[in-house]
Amino acid sequence: MNRRYGWMIPALTIGVIGFGLYGFNEHQNRMAAVQMAENQYQGNYHRLSAHVDLLQDALSKMMVTTSSRSIERELSSAQRQSAAAIANLEGLPAKLTKNGSLIRYFTHTSAYLEQLHLSHMNGSHFTAAERNSIQQIYRETTRLEHGMSATQKDLFAKMNSFQMTGAMAANVKEVTLQKQFDQMDGDAKQMLSENGRLHMDPLQAADTRVANSIASGPVYPSTDAVSIAKRFLGYSGTIRYRVLNLGPGFEFHGYLVTLLNGTQETGRLAVSVHRGKVVWMTRTPLNLRSSTLRSGINFLAAKQVASDFLIKHGFSSVAMLRSYAGQQGYSFAFAPVYQGAVIEPQTMLIKVPTNWAGVTDFDASAYYANPITLSSYRPAITIRQARAELASSFKVDKEQLAVVYDPAKHPRLVYSILGRTSASTFRVLVDANSGAQLQIDKLSKEESL
Repeated sequence: MNRRYGWMIPALTIGVIGFGLYGFNEHQNRMAAVQMAENQYQGNYHRLSAHVDLLQDALSKMMVTTSSRSIERELSSAQRQSAAAIANLEGLPAKLTKNGSLIRYFTHTSAYLEQLHLSHMNGSHFTAAERNSIQQIYRETTRLEHGMSATQKDLFAKMNSFQMTGAMAANVKEVTLQKQFDQMDGDAKQMLSENGRLHMDPLQAADTRVANSIASGPVYPSTDAVSIAKRFLGYSGTIRYRVLNLGPGFEFHGYLVTLLNGTQETGRLAVSVHRGKVVWMTRTPLNLRSSTLRSGINFLAAKQVASDFLIKHGFSSVAMLRSYAGQQGYSFAFAPVYQGAVIEPQTMLIKVPTNWAGVTDFDASAYYANPITLSSYRPAITIRQARAELASSFKVDKEQLAVVYDPAKHPRLVYSILGRTSASTFRVLVDANSGAQLQIDKLSKEESL
């Protein structure tokens, strides 16, 4: 062999060995990632089964007592377990829960149990219909628990061969697992259909107006998120954009859409994956026309701009809670009104600049992060009774039925009474059912606007 090429054989040998080692390491890394996902999936399933078992236990305990306090305590436990079950279901491979009936069933069940819990926190008696609902949920949960228990036994018995991960789907046992999930999903769908009127339907009306959760619902791809962002800001033509996926660890699951005019950023919006809602927005208006510029928008005009913006985007019934006037513009806090009550935990923030008749900042994070469900929005006492323990020197300026969080973050129906003494302005919160004064806040000058 010519000596000039003698170096090639060792070099090629080293190259082949190196390529083989690289491929082996890549394979090992992929398999490690797959195994990590598999461990997470199986852990979520075992936790799901445990939560459903504890939910069943709490429901069974309610059936052996007539004590409202005991039932209310177990209701709290049952609601926590059903909420935890939802989180574990959402942590399983999407193909196993693709039909969504299991998640919908536990979502409705969790909301109903929370509604019952809040309604009877004061120790009031449960009606016969409510007790029947609890018994029904127990029977339904038992049926689902039996299916999950059988699947869990299979997982333990075939731990080395029973895989949930799609990348390891070659094993025929996965087909059995899918069939078991399809059976449980079918059971949940039947329960929602057959028994909906008893304990599900009362939640439907509240869910459309007050419980505005974006943790579940129809899924929107990133391309739809861009279209939603453009429509939200009124851009109909072609515009450049960037999209960032906001996955686990962020405030919500969604997309960060940035709209660009050339290289200049003109708008940034957060759009939820579920339901395609704009959670917050900030923008610099594109191509401002002289007709839209103002030398100085006054407070009333800015408030009207903010109100029109909310109505345009579907928030038709709102009340202004606070406002602040600064040199650069006005800031407003609005909350939705439902059945005559202002839902304060869902407050939305809006900014209107002094030189443009439009909204530059919008934040509805609290609106979507705080779904509220109360059993009733009718106060048990009148506003006159709510004022009974106010001092005669306290001059009432405004009264409003509202929903607020108590220190334990439970929603409470209250009368919000705004008034003043000779020196200061105060807001008094009175429980609209018991008449107890819950809180007295001294307001600053800005808050008193």
